[in-house]
Amino acid sequence: MVFVGGFFLANSIDEELNPEIAPLLADLERPVPVEGNAFFYVIGMWAGEETEDVLQTGVAIHGTFLQRMDNSASAFLDEQDYTTHGHLVLQGENLPDCGGQMASRCMMAVRENRAAWRKARQDNEVLLTRYHALLAYRQFREPIVGGVAWPGNVIRLHRLYLAGIAADWQDGRQQAALERLARAQAFWRGVATSQTSLLTHMFAVAVIEQNYSLLEDILQDCGDCRVHAEPLSAILREFRNAELSLRDVYLWEFAWIASQLPDAGESTDTLAEQADVWGWLPAMLYKPNTTHNSLWEMFSRFSQLTGLPPRDYLAARDEMATWLEARFAEPSLLDMYTNFVDSMLSAIAVPSYQQFYERGFALEDRRRLISVKWLLRSEGVGKMAIDGFLAGLDAEVYGSIVTGRLPHYDAATGTLSFDYGDVNPDMTVSVSL
Repeated sequence: MVFVGGFFLANSIDEELNPEIAPLLADLERPVPVEGNAFFYVIGMWAGEETEDVLQTGVAIHGTFLQRMDNSASAFLDEQDYTTHGHLVLQGENLPDCGGQMASRCMMAVRENRAAWRKARQDNEVLLTRYHALLAYRQFREPIVGGVAWPGNVIRLHRLYLAGIAADWQDGRQQAALERLARAQAFWRGVATSQTSLLTHMFAVAVIEQNYSLLEDILQDCGDCRVHAEPLSAILREFRNAELSLRDVYLWEFAWIASQLPDAGESTDTLAEQADVWGWLPAMLYKPNTTHNSLWEMFSRFSQLTGLPPRDYLAARDEMATWLEARFAEPSLLDMYTNFVDSMLSAIAVPSYQQFYERGFALEDRRRLISVKWLLRSEGVGKMAIDGFLAGLDAEVYGSIVTGRLPHYDAATGTLSFDYGDVNPDMTVSVSL
């Protein structure tokens, strides 16, 4: 017994907490502003009751959710949080598909299902009106505790909104359609470049990809696109490297994980008061400071890595992989217990973290290809002259942010694409002409 106790105590010595951690957590764990914060509006948007203040209704529903969180492991709002206020859901079946893999066929889907679209618009008038109001917000602040409040229906509602844009375009309201798309792009771009959870960032990027798909479809039917230069320029505004960086997202993720753990700096003295010795001894092994420090080292490295320009990032990516492999290749059972969160993240989450940053490269490269498509349509460039036109473009503006190379035109498939070669062979980005 003495030997076992000595072993446990010898392995329970915790580290000093990294001095960078406490100020960061204090800053990120502050209450987020309410006024003008789209986070609360999107919660209130789904309330079934009539309300003149959707945002304050969202604040009340979020408060109900926080109370339930004390007795539940759920990290997402669901219908029970709306009991007092009622809950709206999207109505209708066989809605025009303007998202996912079918986004590039949105115009055709709406054209072939106008009756279904008109009924869907009528059945969901309240939600569509609220969603249009949501898109005017320019601030999105997601709280660390009780964040990630995006129901999946937000994506479906956005697709219905895109169907309305397609209908406007087909009915001759082309400038208005592009202005609505620019409005949606501005909102979701703001969410994607805010300090949010990774899940919210993924939602925002998915919506922006759907916006680009509809825009590709619109450009097929644009004619002289120069008459719509203002909204098109707004939709196709460049994503700068600082905006693509996931540094703030990873800091948010670190703070959220830290908020779920025993506090850093917490003493194990209270554990000694437990009567069950066999419960007390294993608990002594857990090291709050060591876990926080190790997590911080990993997340801060990712923050630095995903703040680099694409080409510098790709050069440093292998070095990061080597570091992770050396550090976590064969963790001992004791390490996995005393620092289980770090070990779990390294084994499961780390491989995907880098992929999300690289998805941002593809997003910006796709934007550049669509911009080239706009140029080709506006200038009326014939198929035989496309190669010569592409060769004269500015690579800094229209070339891939990963390779610096200009787009390639494939006459057989009628597509524009970037050749990533051996720089990033797993990456493919193309648009149809």
